[in-house]
Amino acid sequence: MSLINSLSANLINDSKVSNATATKSAETGVDVPTGTKTASTKSDTVNLSGRALMLSRLFGQDESTYTGQVEAKDSSVTSLARYLTTDDRAMLANMYDYAQSNGIDLRHVDALAGDLGGYRKFGTATGSSGLYDLEGHAMTITQSTDNQQIIDRIKTSSALSQTTLDQGFIQSEMVTGGHAANYAFLERMINVFSQGASSTAASESTPLASYDPGANKLVAQVSKDVQLVIPEADYISVNGVGHWRTPELAAAHELKNQKTHSTSGQPDIQDLLSLLDRQVKQNNGIGQVPEKVKTILADWLSSTSTNKS
Repeated sequence: MSLINSLSANLINDSKVSNATATKSAETGVDVPTGTKTASTKSDTVNLSGRALMLSRLFGQDESTYTGQVEAKDSSVTSLARYLTTDDRAMLANMYDYAQSNGIDLRHVDALAGDLGGYRKFGTATGSSGLYDLEGHAMTITQSTDNQQIIDRIKTSSALSQTTLDQGFIQSEMVTGGHAANYAFLERMINVFSQGASSTAASESTPLASYDPGANKLVAQVSKDVQLVIPEADYISVNGVGHWRTPELAAAHELKNQKTHSTSGQPDIQDLLSLLDRQVKQNNGIGQVPEKVKTILADWLSSTSTNKS
């Protein structure tokens, strides 16, 4: 593949010091550094090639250990980088080259690679809908104003239809959700990796800030009115102590248990009277049986009479 062939070897020999030069990749139009930069320190510094950066940062490997295996979608491997296709990895190597030569924080490429690996593993992002807070207010999740402006520019950009970046991946990134890639960097890469794009114009673009993991924080908007009625639980916990929400519910539950465990198939009358006595005491000492308990007793008496007949 010409894209891979345009990349330099893994590690440039640090014993060879030369001024940095660049060649332009015929496939992407990206300036690719082919030499090293010198530094006035005790030991000369070296630049890794884009491929070497890709192997090191995404896989923790170099050419001596890298196998190039691409995991299938149904694989149980947890590293998202392992699901990147061969073409994905070649493109990311070129991105690392571009970022390094233009002074861009390499973590921007790391984040985009993570999103791309997630896309290969799980498919298109679905966004979030049907969300409510604990009180039943509808929640709408949106992008920040700055990110939405970038997304709108991407959608109307002529570079979108010409870029070599995966179209499905770009569309997935524009779905509101938990993406790691910086949208300004994504926009830059769409332009840089567009067919016929000017690398000079790309290098003159507004400088990108250092990668900020919090730049993609989503905005939650909550409706004023309650749109989802959440029914109360029958059995609740107060200060760690569980109990039925009302005496009627407790009575119904205990009577059901009595019916279930009675050897004769009917609750014992003494147990029922004890149950009623407890309900009266729980009702603040008022000697009035709750209507629900009366109903339960009537049903019980009716079922008893039916069975006897």
